[in-house]
Amino acid sequence: MLKPKLNSASKDEGELTAAKRLLQQLHKPHRHFADVIVYDTLASNATWFNTVKLYNIDTVVRVKDMRLNIVKDAKAAFKNSAANTTWISHKTTTKKITISVWETTVKMKGVTEPLRCIKFLEKTTDCNTNKSKYNQVFFITTAHYMAVKTLHKIIHAR
Repeated sequence: MLKPKLNSASKDEGELTAAKRLLQQLHKPHRHFADVIVYDTLASNATWFNTVKLYNIDTVVRVKDMRLNIVKDAKAAFKNSAANTTWISHKTTTKKITISVWETTVKMKGVTEPLRCIKFLEKTTDCNTNKSKYNQVFFITTAHYMAVKTLHKIIHAR
């Protein structure tokens, strides 16, 4: 069991180092213990993607830092293009939520394979006033063949 005051402080260990150590410890007795690991923007680096891929696990990383080069490349690809797909995820008499999805494949320096970058634009419309609110979600993943609706559920379940 991890004892934060003893293990972390004495090893000068950060969250990513602890996560990598946990992957290694779980892999030994369980071999294939997970299909997907979901993480936040802290794991938006080549080391994390390569480490998780060593265990044949896909990773989904929610990106909040729009200054990352990989996000800038994806935003450039999405600019002035229509959404790849759109669906209504929720509709009642008072509100309607429409999801539009843009996706592209981008290279990240140091990562052994291209990454899939996806942008969800969630439009919530009040049916009484016809006013809309928008929420934008970016993430990068190694799960190239997973359905975007499944990825949408995963990113919102974290």
